[in-house]
Amino acid sequence: MNKQLGLIWVVIGFLRWVAATQGAEGTTPVPTPSDTDLKPRIQALLTEQRNHLLTVTNQLSAHPQLAGDDYIQLGVAIAERFLKRVEDNDAKRLQSLDWSWLQVNEVKEVLDQTEARIKLAATAPPRPDRVPRPTGGPVTIRDGIFYTEATVGDHSKIVQRPCFFDGYGAFSQVAADIPILPKFGVTLVQQERGPSSMNPDGSLNGWGRSILEVFKSATANRIKVDLLLSPHYFPQWAIDQSPDVVPSIDSSVV
Repeated sequence: MNKQLGLIWVVIGFLRWVAATQGAEGTTPVPTPSDTDLKPRIQALLTEQRNHLLTVTNQLSAHPQLAGDDYIQLGVAIAERFLKRVEDNDAKRLQSLDWSWLQVNEVKEVLDQTEARIKLAATAPPRPDRVPRPTGGPVTIRDGIFYTEATVGDHSKIVQRPCFFDGYGAFSQVAADIPILPKFGVTLVQQERGPSSMNPDGSLNGWGRSILEVFKSATANRIKVDLLLSPHYFPQWAIDQSPDVVPSIDSSVV
């Protein structure tokens, strides 16, 4: 199921990339420059969107009643996260220039929508939209639905309410991002550990022990951890000791 969901998100990402580069009805296509001029164009758009983000935060400061609007805060958080990622890509080469070009263009869309929401408040101030946030406490199941303690807004009472946990997985990057994920509305991350996390004496190796730090970070940020036990990650030392644990493949039928 997890692999199927992952494939779905890959397909969605590809379709978004096609729509961005080729354009769709009613939208403006995002041009894909050649490699020779891609980097300077990324830098130019990056500077433009840094200034755009500053404009949005200044507008938000002028409407303090929207400081608690979770959707506005989401737009700001996404812009800050991915502008920094594109900036860091110069030094760390986290991704291809094509991905950076796509991301900085999508940041522009996010900031455009966030700015439009703030401007709407200037003429017809809406009630800030606040998203229920779990406190990080225990979870129970009632009639097949998760219930947990949650708050709505900074000063509301803690109440028991239904909760659908959602978020990302499943490797080291999501673990490193846990402190910023609550700004994205994330309440759950997935981590994988399996038999390959064990030493021959049954103790945990470094990768296995690292889950303890993930638990600490998740607890501090009120995020649940879906621990996926992955028996398909089998340690080589176990295979060496008992080769029959790995099914043999008849090459004649492959």
